Amino acid sequence: MHALKTNGQGRRGIPSVLSMIFLSLLTVLSMSMAVSSTSSVEIAGVQHESRVAYAAAESGLQFMQHQFASMTDLPSTAASDVQDGELEGLWGMIADHLLKMNGTANLQGQIVTVGEPVITLPEIRLPLETGQAYSGFQITITRQTDGRYMTVRSVGRYGNAVRSVEMSFRLAKDTSLLSYAVASRSAMVIASGSEIDGDVYSIWDVYQCGKESVPPYVLQDDCTVDGYLATHETPDAWNENDLASQIAGTYDGVAYNVLRFDDDWSADKFNTQMYKDPEAEIRPGVKVGVLTDLSTIAPDKILKNERWPPKEDGNPREHLDRPLYQNRHFDNIIIPKGYNPQFENCTFDRICYVDCDDNVYRSTSNWREFNPELPPSKQTVDNTLPAKPYWKIGNFWHNSNSWPDTHSNNIVFESCTFNGPVITTAPKDLFWSKNALYFRGETRFQNEYMPEAAILAPNFNVNIGGIGSDTSDSKLTGLIVGGMVDVRGEAEIEGTILSTFYPDWDLGDERAYYRTNIGYYDDKEGKVPDEFEGTVTIRPDPNQSLPMGVVSRIVIKPQYGSYSE
Repeated sequence: MHALKTNGQGRRGIPSVLSMIFLSLLTVLSMSMAVSSTSSVEIAGVQHESRVAYAAAESGLQFMQHQFASMTDLPSTAASDVQDGELEGLWGMIADHLLKMNGTANLQGQIVTVGEPVITLPEIRLPLETGQAYSGFQITITRQTDGRYMTVRSVGRYGNAVRSVEMSFRLAKDTSLLSYAVASRSAMVIASGSEIDGDVYSIWDVYQCGKESVPPYVLQDDCTVDGYLATHETPDAWNENDLASQIAGTYDGVAYNVLRFDDDWSADKFNTQMYKDPEAEIRPGVKVGVLTDLSTIAPDKILKNERWPPKEDGNPREHLDRPLYQNRHFDNIIIPKGYNPQFENCTFDRICYVDCDDNVYRSTSNWREFNPELPPSKQTVDNTLPAKPYWKIGNFWHNSNSWPDTHSNNIVFESCTFNGPVITTAPKDLFWSKNALYFRGETRFQNEYMPEAAILAPNFNVNIGGIGSDTSDSKLTGLIVGGMVDVRGEAEIEGTILSTFYPDWDLGDERAYYRTNIGYYDDKEGKVPDEFEGTVTIRPDPNQSLPMGVVSRIVIKPQYGSYSE
């Protein structure tokens, strides 16, 4: 009995021991959870600070992008790229722009430090502030060995966290034009099943020409624009002027209030005379070289009293004695003004330069000498310089049909291959039947020599494809510039079309026909063949560079591929 009593007392002690063990475990677990919770809070705090510091660093990069974009006073250049001799001045302009921040509220009494090759902005505080902690960023801009590039490093801070990001920026020509498939200073027609893969932009703003209604766009119902129709107009003005009245095809929408490019891409923004200089560099290390005068090469024959456009077209036509070249191979040639040749099945290597007189103005009936003190829009018969004696036959002015032209070039290329660009002098005004380039038949631009441009012909009439026929088949790569550009038949273009001419003189109804035409379209200046096959397709390349001779503003471009933390 004594033993049993002893054993019973022992069993009563086990629950107490177990309780003590569980209590200890719960205490340890609670302490562990408390420690874990405290660590989580601390980790979350550190992560929060890190995220805010990173956001501050990103804000610094965006701040510098805004600063660079606001530098609209940088000079323009006609060279293929920013030149070495310009870099010191440009670096100084960047420094001067940033020094203007001294004394502003952003810097709170601090100053920008300019050195070589580093510019340092003091820490700029951001609105986020909690207790003693604040967020902010500090910027350093370091000029790279190639002075066209600079590295922007932004260090963001918040609390104890520090994060940094950096990205390169480049001084380069403004290539925003190349984001458009077609850009025109005149009205635009997109017809006969054309397919455009990109935005288009017309700055046309004369919506009534005589009896003709001329909106900025005609888009036929079988055509597609995989992009926007850009306009400088507001939505209200667009609707009030009924500017969508002739838009029937498929497009992404209308982009309103787009900044007008106006004179930025007029003919006087081209310095194509540079291609006459043998030492001019198309790109570093590639010089133009000597151009051979085509008139020193005997033609196969002379086409007497040749009419172009053809008689059946019904339009005004030139009567020309054309030198004809067939099945020839040319390398780096210049076609002198007044030569007006025709080429059939010819191949052109490197540059094909077309010369003309750049100092004449077209009134409604005759050429006059351009008055250099006045812009094109102010040139009239009354205020141009005195007419030359040889511009008269007896008591009559030479007119479009009769005079033996000596200062322009009307050229026909029939089924030719181009291993380089066609480039013209930039006349100050357009006379469509005098300075004209016609590319007919099977036209091929296999342009590895200067891929950034196929045709640079500001204020020339540029016709790609057939007129009154369906036999054309054209392939072009690069920028295509003309005063007016017409593309018809089967055509594939990898690049941007730019029409530089704005018809700012009043010709009544005739003014309506000075527009960019993509595809066959029935109007007074062009007819749709009874039967034709062919689709015009255009795809821009916004990553391409602008060629030498195109005057463009220098900008500071972010190089997004260089971004790093």
